[in-house]
Amino acid sequence: FEDAIPQLMQGLTMNEDVPHGLNALGYSLVQLGRHGDARGAFERGLHYDPTNPYLLNNMGVCLLFLSEFQLGADLIVRAAEADQ
Repeated sequence: FEDAIPQLMQGLTMNEDVPHGLNALGYSLVQLGRHGDARGAFERGLHYDPTNPYLLNNMGVCLLFLSEFQLGADLIVRAAEADQ
């Protein structure tokens, strides 16, 4: 995951309007324990695609790591509902 981050960030500097790229960046950051940075990536992704179930779920999991349990759980539920 560490090797992916610079490449994702470089691609996103050319075009940030790529929710899947922001999700991949956030996911990689979560895997490295960089939860605050991951949250920022997921927030930017949700700005462009607020109903994306992958972004909602991964943001929810990230928030659980940040001890924001209620909001994290709410987002995970929204992700499940959006994926139906």
